[in-house]
Amino acid sequence: MNYKKTDLLKNSFNKLIKDYEIKDTLSNPLKDFSFKLDEREFSLTLSQKKSEIGINYNFLIYGEKIKDELNISSVFIIPEENVDEDGTILTTFTNFMEQFGNNLSVGESKRKLFIYEEIPINYYNPNKVISAEVNRNDDFHQNFLFKVKQEKFNFIVQIALAFCINTKKYNEWLIPLQRKIK
Repeated sequence: MNYKKTDLLKNSFNKLIKDYEIKDTLSNPLKDFSFKLDEREFSLTLSQKKSEIGINYNFLIYGEKIKDELNISSVFIIPEENVDEDGTILTTFTNFMEQFGNNLSVGESKRKLFIYEEIPINYYNPNKVISAEVNRNDDFHQNFLFKVKQEKFNFIVQIALAFCINTKKYNEWLIPLQRKIK
């Protein structure tokens, strides 16, 4: 599959991931999952890697499929302990968010990852549909893909994907690993 990096990926904290690693992940996925929001189609792809010195690590790629191209928004190296070999990619992504994610709120629901679901809300404020709990001193990387529909007097948030990673915490784990891998 062809791909291109979106501005979100080009400007994000995961610049150290090389193009050949992305190509290899998309060519040889361990698991993948596709989901839609209206006509838009999104994809999560997971692959397992082994460095020259024998360290196992995993890539998770997130992007939107447009025709025959994947527009990549996020690429993460996933800790080995987060990978659920027998489960789905969603279990792996949930484990990853539990370790590095910030809490999110959508209506009355609170957790670190929302994916492919509908949640009722009591009122609609475009600036407060999804909120993230972030510490002012920490950097974060977030992605919220959703739309709000009204059914009579109720509002429903249709979420394709919502997450917010504490990049300070993630980088504290990632940088020593990348020194070992490279």
